[in-house]
Amino acid sequence: MERNLNIGLANVLNGQFKSFEDFEKPEKLVKVLQASLVYPGVFKTIEAFGQLWFTGAAIYEIDVMAPINHCRE
Repeated sequence: MERNLNIGLANVLNGQFKSFEDFEKPEKLVKVLQASLVYPGVFKTIEAFGQLWFTGAAIYEIDVMAPINHCRE
């Protein structure tokens, strides 16, 4: 892959936010992408890397406007 990715997930078992950016195997990227689409109470959590995961946006919402405002300044 030629692009840098950084995908944040929430660990269901301990409530911690984890950032994934190292994808040495395509299978790992697929699991991380699947979990990034899982919203609590809507979809079933994804089991991967010995833990259960859902989107990191459940813990940290993405502020879309901050970068836009920064560029405008």
